[in-house]
Amino acid sequence: SDGSIYDLDIKFQGKKVRKKQRVEAVNWGDVHATHLEDEMFCMLWGQDGIGQTLRPKYQFMHDLVDIHACNHHGRNNPHIKFANWVKGNSGAENDLKETATVLEESALPRCETVVVNSNHDNWIKKWLAEADYRQDPENALFFLEAQLEVYRAIAAGKKFDVVEWSVKRAGCPSDITFLQEDQSFIICPKENGGIECGGHGHLGINGAKGSPKAFSRSGRRTNTGHTHSAGIWDGSWVAGVSGALDMGYNKGLSSWSHSHIITHQNGKRQIITCWQNQWRA
Repeated sequence: SDGSIYDLDIKFQGKKVRKKQRVEAVNWGDVHATHLEDEMFCMLWGQDGIGQTLRPKYQFMHDLVDIHACNHHGRNNPHIKFANWVKGNSGAENDLKETATVLEESALPRCETVVVNSNHDNWIKKWLAEADYRQDPENALFFLEAQLEVYRAIAAGKKFDVVEWSVKRAGCPSDITFLQEDQSFIICPKENGGIECGGHGHLGINGAKGSPKAFSRSGRRTNTGHTHSAGIWDGSWVAGVSGALDMGYNKGLSSWSHSHIITHQNGKRQIITCWQNQWRA
């Protein structure tokens, strides 16, 4: 409305061109830390990468945790379990340490890292509720320790996030913000009501499954993830995925892309899609 245009880290207003502008936030495509390839990590957080160039005030991590032992796509498949064991990917604590390392090494100057409550992260809870530790000796100790913390919290009537506990136990930085289920996080609140960044996208309205089209009718603009396929439905913007485009369970033609939402200081947004190891011209 003021005639300004933002493009990445450049602001154009009238005849003035201002470079090296900070962006308000980056909503990364779903991270899936144990599926995050080195080339992509460098493009996102390395020198001259998106994070170092745009210097966001906030960076949002969706589907950060992806533990092979908890993954319901292969948890009950003996062939997948054996393949993970052969590759050394069957230990839950190893996956959590790798996740904590990603959080540590992706830290950006003067930037708050926010882990959004997501369905993949919450597979830990489902694993604790359904799995039998007696059939998984490699992960039995971690399983029982986590289970005990959950039961202690229930007995004490306290809120307890086993995902946050697990990642912090693995050594992630102490200043990481972990959002709880249904916890709001609004950026640019003075720009047309702001943009809701507290939802991953898997939970919809009144108990329904999440849908970008439904979010577009929610009354507030949203930045979400979950689908691994970038898209724009009016005020509902969806990021893609940061992890590998082939995670083993996605077969056939795919609309997945390495896409990330950039929100500028004036509340306007861009989607950046990485292609052939580049993120800009």
